[in-house]
Amino acid sequence: MIAALILIGGMVFAFVEGYLKIPWSNFSFFVVKKDPKVVLLNASSNISKLKSYKVDTTINISSPALSNITTGLSSGQAVASDERDSISINAKGIVNHSSDKTIFDYNFDFNSSLLKNNIKTDWKYDGSNFSITVPKLGEILGKDAPLPAVVSMKKNELGLIVGEFSDNVQSIIKKVDIYNIISNGVPPFVQDQTIATLKEFIGTLEFVDKGKESIHGIETYHYEVTVIRPATKKLLSSFVDLFSLQFNDEQKKNLDEALGASSISSFEVWVGKNNDNLYQIKFTLNAPLSKVLWLNDSGIANNEVKLDWMTTYYDLDIENNIVMPSEQINIKDFVNDIENTKIKNIISSFKPQTILFKNAVGSYGKKSEALGSCTLPLSGSLFSPLGQSKGADTAISSISSSISSLLLLTKGEGSCYSTPKAWALAAPLYTTGASYYCASSGGDPTTLTGPINGTVCSTPEIIVPVTPTVQTPPTEVKPTIPAAPTIPKVNN
Repeated sequence: MIAALILIGGMVFAFVEGYLKIPWSNFSFFVVKKDPKVVLLNASSNISKLKSYKVDTTINISSPALSNITTGLSSGQAVASDERDSISINAKGIVNHSSDKTIFDYNFDFNSSLLKNNIKTDWKYDGSNFSITVPKLGEILGKDAPLPAVVSMKKNELGLIVGEFSDNVQSIIKKVDIYNIISNGVPPFVQDQTIATLKEFIGTLEFVDKGKESIHGIETYHYEVTVIRPATKKLLSSFVDLFSLQFNDEQKKNLDEALGASSISSFEVWVGKNNDNLYQIKFTLNAPLSKVLWLNDSGIANNEVKLDWMTTYYDLDIENNIVMPSEQINIKDFVNDIENTKIKNIISSFKPQTILFKNAVGSYGKKSEALGSCTLPLSGSLFSPLGQSKGADTAISSISSSISSLLLLTKGEGSCYSTPKAWALAAPLYTTGASYYCASSGGDPTTLTGPINGTVCSTPEIIVPVTPTVQTPPTEVKPTIPAAPTIPKVNN
């Protein structure tokens, strides 16, 4: 009777709760299928509660080839071709949750048809310190690219890297909390501000059961999802509004049309058969190219931009081994290296601008800048935008722009010397000791230990006055007079 009561009670509990928990194990036997809508709504919360997991995400953005777009716009006729340009991102991560901290190791691989080489980076976090592998970025950033390095920083020091971007990009990066995206799946502001829209979006979804499927050895239910366009537009609009992007009325209108024309052509989810976890999500978002470019032209016709996304979670609650690299450089030193690179590049590229100026007016300026001022150079000198011949407008504009950029980096410090026949430009570097980078009309750029004081890249020699040695005259030695000899007494 006791066994029967336990069995009946267990069955009632199972049909009320939807599952039976096996004692002394992590296994739950689900007798009622979980609603995939509920699983989607709770996915971020459930993922953040796991002790550990692995995750793979692949994102691919493709569009008609840039060459075909250019040809179509110039000719007015769309190019019929299957050739496409693309950008793909693959992120493989291992995550541990312990003591209210998220520890992770993410490998990112960026690939594009527009780049010769892949760009790979690794992000690690041990609960207190970030470790970021900075790859070769010369193909993207050109001569201002930093040298590859493994950089260490505290969580609150991420802003030091953010400061290297423009104000608009900084604003977006600060809102997109990388740490919370990785640990929770979505940043907190998304959970707070768009949760109602997200619930509404998920509520409009229709699910078609495609049967059971194994994901990394785990049995799941595979569902195909139907999405309606108005709900998609509302959800996308809510994400755009989060970043408070500054658009004028025409841009807002174009953006609204682009979001309204976007559609999710494919949407699939895989939820656990014996738990409440989301194991895989996959969707395809399509948008008209004309709306993305904000350009209505017959040359791009009905071409589309396509985004394919797939994220897979596996090895849930199996602890991962995360090891921090042994050799790293501090973020402050790394940022200083970036600033030094920018300073050197500006100074190194200054000579061609002065040659252009000299070719236009026949000299390096009508007057000389003898005080070395970069902020208030003498009118008519090489470094001044004032008092110049009209034929030098282009060259002097380029020179002024370079000096302004340089002074912005050095906080107003620098030396600018010039005569009609020669010039020299030097600025301090971000180093612990005195170090200056200099270029001149008479030689190659070089690093100095101090500032310059003329039109030559050389540190003035500091002459230390020599105190003359005062010689003490020798002490006069008086000759010793020998005593008179004693004459012996002679007895008679």
